[in-house]
Amino acid sequence: MAWSKEERLAYAKEYYQKNKEKVKEKAKEYYEKNKEKIAVKKKEWCEKNKEKMKCLREKNKDKTIEWKKKNKEYQKEYAKEYNKTPNCKKSRMIGSWKDRGIINDDYDSLYQKYLDCKNCEDCGCEFGKHGDGSGKFKCLDHDHETGMVRNVVCCGCNRKRESKRNDNYEYWREYYQKNKERQAERLKEYNKTPSRIKSRMIGSWKDRGIINDDYDSLYQKYLETTNCEDCGCEFGKHGDGSGKFKCLDHDHETGMVRNFLCCGCNRKRN
Repeated sequence: MAWSKEERLAYAKEYYQKNKEKVKEKAKEYYEKNKEKIAVKKKEWCEKNKEKMKCLREKNKDKTIEWKKKNKEYQKEYAKEYNKTPNCKKSRMIGSWKDRGIINDDYDSLYQKYLDCKNCEDCGCEFGKHGDGSGKFKCLDHDHETGMVRNVVCCGCNRKRESKRNDNYEYWREYYQKNKERQAERLKEYNKTPSRIKSRMIGSWKDRGIINDDYDSLYQKYLETTNCEDCGCEFGKHGDGSGKFKCLDHDHETGMVRNFLCCGCNRKRN
């Protein structure tokens, strides 16, 4: 005789209670083997079920807040572990380049080149590490006026280049004064490009403490979302007086992203 839905659920619950450790171990093993597959399916499901996700978040809002209050230490530990991951190291390095004024159309490719480069592109020496006393650790040399990248060099060669720039200060000052307008125009045009707008947005998220495994996908979702995921209103623009411009809502304790909201809903949450 076939079991009813209630009987199947009761049996599953009873089995789980008796075999908790076994079930958890199997689930963990399956997840480790199928990480990428699970991530793709999860992403697809979320895209197809936006309204359902919204209802679930609203339904579990109080539970989520309560859980976060009870698990502050766990969240801190999670953030600590995340800081050791390759994705976090990459985003921090790219963030530091942007802070130093380095401009590039493809930071991902630049970072990969930085990782792959094992020898100084000036003197040819093998790179050392910070604190090993060799003075040969890896540096990304760039033009301090335009922000354009030149080479991946060792610290010693980078200092020599800096010294040469200082020795020719008058020459370079005259050069930049002559080409000031051209450089300003070039920078102005570059700031309008999609890649620059994207890098600035992602940089601002990182500065605000937002943590994510895939900033490119997050940015794409940010572009595609046209309505507030809380009140459902259509997003406005900065300065249009509607107070409905797009915001990325995140947990200020863990840095994890929650929703894309209008300014009004974001203020209510905060």
